[in-house]
Amino acid sequence: MVRFARHPSDNLTHIREYGNADIRLHRQEVNMKLTFLGTGSAYNPISKNTSGYTRFGGTMLLFDCGETVFETLFRRGLFERFENFLIVITHFHSDHCGSLGSMISYCYNVLKKPVFIFYPNTNICSYLTLTGVPQHMYEYYSTVPEMFADELEIIPYTVQHDPMIHCFGYLVRIGKQAFFYGGDSMRIPPEILLLLEQGKICEIYQDVTHDKGLECTCHGSLERLCQYVDAQFRSKVICMHFSGDFSERIHLCGFQAAVAEGRDEGTK
Repeated sequence: MVRFARHPSDNLTHIREYGNADIRLHRQEVNMKLTFLGTGSAYNPISKNTSGYTRFGGTMLLFDCGETVFETLFRRGLFERFENFLIVITHFHSDHCGSLGSMISYCYNVLKKPVFIFYPNTNICSYLTLTGVPQHMYEYYSTVPEMFADELEIIPYTVQHDPMIHCFGYLVRIGKQAFFYGGDSMRIPPEILLLLEQGKICEIYQDVTHDKGLECTCHGSLERLCQYVDAQFRSKVICMHFSGDFSERIHLCGFQAAVAEGRDEGTK
């Protein structure tokens, strides 16, 4: 597996300006399991936008920052629990990056805490500039930041979602364990499913917006997932990005349903 090097255009000046940020990594502080802030699709605001995070030393490793994410982080006091934030963006639909600008601005202007943005190309910088967030407020990386590289790998995979924009899932390796975060995607990439079957990754987080339906080419469905994931591996697939509540059927089919913090059911 190729380990990403630091992007040549990056620098650490902004990090040093904060002074108090401890970005040293401690293996015992790594948690592989994602905690979800929301599990809903774009048209299911009751369940809040799908976003998950885990702790990596003093860093929050956050996947996506949709419209409801900043408020959820704020209300739950999560900004105070971390020293810096590494945000991985899957694509530019607003339910996946709609409050990213607010989060960066708040961390920079109020908390004085570093934010690192991970995305495979600089389109994310152009997007943020259009929303009034200049590049000096955050550090952009298309590869894993050097200070994390000894323990962290993030490998982007193009996934099928919206043909009008780039959409990515990410193979994430922390230490000796790995998982795949699929973002919004019609199906799990075959090479990722093979890694699961070979025992090389521990879990897959997959878009299962719909209960039934094979005709949708931009989102996954439970019906389609059942067709190509063997029963013996289903307990390692965590469904997310729900349009409604069908968690009982998800469990009956052998899969897991993502559960947002503070909620009893994954799809409510």
